[in-house]
Amino acid sequence: MRSPSQSPTLYPALRWGYAPIKLARRSLSRLKWRPRIRRIVAEYLSDPGFKGLHVSTSGIHHHDHWLNAAPFDRPRKAWIDFPHDLTSPLPFPDKSLDAIYANEVIQQVDPRTSEQFLSESRRVLRRGGVLRITTPDLAEICRLYLGQRDDVTLDHFAAVWLDGEFSKDTWLNAQFHLYGHRHLWSYDELCAALIRAGFAAPVRCQPMQTSSSIPQLKQLDKHYGPAAPPWLFARTMVLESENATAPAPQPKPLRHLGRVAAPNWDNVPEESTEDAPAATPRT
Repeated sequence: MRSPSQSPTLYPALRWGYAPIKLARRSLSRLKWRPRIRRIVAEYLSDPGFKGLHVSTSGIHHHDHWLNAAPFDRPRKAWIDFPHDLTSPLPFPDKSLDAIYANEVIQQVDPRTSEQFLSESRRVLRRGGVLRITTPDLAEICRLYLGQRDDVTLDHFAAVWLDGEFSKDTWLNAQFHLYGHRHLWSYDELCAALIRAGFAAPVRCQPMQTSSSIPQLKQLDKHYGPAAPPWLFARTMVLESENATAPAPQPKPLRHLGRVAAPNWDNVPEESTEDAPAATPRT
């Protein structure tokens, strides 16, 4: 007997029917979490010292001295301090954080949502704060597929492949369509998006290292495990960008002056000409 997942018509119908229920459950979860998130953030910001947000969809690592968040639709893990959806504003006041670590998240949403997240990151970062991003690198994925890397080949990835039979084409398509991926960024495209959001020119970093003066940004990239070989990062882009300038002040709305009454020209007195000098005729 076929299971529902093997039926070409039943499984899509079940997914379609469950979609409203899933949406309602997610909305209810957000409402329940809202006051808890406000309390968690307020307590975290009230203590002195470094302030950072770690947003991730992969790995099981809780970074001490950071607030750790993951999307609502991910399974609850012990390392998550609170759930957060990238389509929503960050639950922090302006200029309240020293760093944000976006670990393998921006490829999970469309480019417009990613750019909203970048703008929100700049809003909550203090002057000199740093946004660190790890995400699959579109160009390096293509180079690996074409065999243009001297230091690593796809044979390395075949040894750790867990999604069935491995082939070059299967691996390449998985980068675009599996793991919840919706958009893979190139270095140039992501740099342009960061600059549009108001960040300084990004710097490309080595995994586990930082180009900034913030020591808490070191030793973060542990989503492949604490002892991951360097070649596992061959398809990964690691960028850091500084909030070099404060966000531009928003223009104040014009004050409403109310309705201005039209002048009543009937009550304007006529100009007197008795004391006016006589006009000199032109010759």
